[in-house]
Amino acid sequence: MRSGHFCFLNQMDEVAAAGYDTAELHIREIMELDDAGFRAARKQTLDCGIHCEVFNNPLPMDIQINGEGFDLAYYTEFMKRGIGRIAELGGRYVNFGNGRARHIPEGTGKEEAAQRNLNVLNTLCGLAAAADLTVLLEPIGISITNYVTTITEAVDIIHQVDFPNLKALVDYRWQLAEGRPLSELADFKDSIAHIHVDYPFSVLPVRVEPTVEDGHDYKPFFDVLQEIGYSGIVSIEALTFSDFPNEIRRGIELLDLHGIV
Repeated sequence: MRSGHFCFLNQMDEVAAAGYDTAELHIREIMELDDAGFRAARKQTLDCGIHCEVFNNPLPMDIQINGEGFDLAYYTEFMKRGIGRIAELGGRYVNFGNGRARHIPEGTGKEEAAQRNLNVLNTLCGLAAAADLTVLLEPIGISITNYVTTITEAVDIIHQVDFPNLKALVDYRWQLAEGRPLSELADFKDSIAHIHVDYPFSVLPVRVEPTVEDGHDYKPFFDVLQEIGYSGIVSIEALTFSDFPNEIRRGIELLDLHGIV
């Protein structure tokens, strides 16, 4: 297994200095850059000493696929541009988190709404396949979305898409929140391509660094990853900091304790 950490472009050097193998970035940040800013970001990612392999949320965070006025043609071009930039930065994975974007509003026909979500996912997978990227489908808890909340549902969707480059992401927070047994990960081990972990009991939108001292026992989760032979990235999805450089070092201490690094 390898270690990763969420960050923004201006924090990559600190993630590298802390000893992580990879930085995990936000697509919206690279999409907001003009061409000159993106060229500078590309140089920065190449110079920081670690790869940026995973990029999150290919759609804007404030849109709804099943909301009024969603234009698939427009967002196909949006995703195409994002995929292009990810590929230029050396990315390997695009995480379709975007829980609120895929939520099916009350009163919406579920079958039609699910098909619209699937159309977007097929479009994303096709764009990613052309750039030799893998798409990750992240189950997210019911407090955020009602579409793909468990790994069982994610794997079912994987079997429905038209492309072979769709895999599942497991976020430890949501595995616990939905009351799912860790043992089920063995059933889907061939579909799991990425892991997220944070301290799972912080109240969203606060997501804090998991540490040896935070009072939670992460050992059963990391033991399962070892048992199923998982060999990908375990990325810390902490987003709330008072002292970023020192706090992320406490995160890698936890990963080290459990044999991740």
